Amino acid sequence: MLTETVYNDRNNLINLLLKSDGTAKDLSAITKMEIIERNEKFTISSTDSPDAFDWDSGETGEVILALGEESLEAGKHFCDLIIYTATYTDGVRWDEFALFVVD
Repeated sequence: MLTETVYNDRNNLINLLLKSDGTAKDLSAITKMEIIERNEKFTISSTDSPDAFDWDSGETGEVILALGEESLEAGKHFCDLIIYTATYTDGVRWDEFALFVVD
């Protein structure tokens, strides 16, 4: 499982490459993204925190996460990345990963 580190109150970025069948996925149809912590400690949504998600600026398939300003609880959190499009309005669970949050 992929583990990424978030430093609270810092500008560190997380770069994720979303692939389908080994090929970087075209993200142009995405309307919203969410990171949902498995124990429901937090949900980060691009609707409420638009600066936390960037899927337009990077390479094809790249999502840039800026989570340092989200004031997450320190510790290890298991999360799901959910992707929404006009076709998939209930969202598609893309992948799971761990966030290690450091104060």
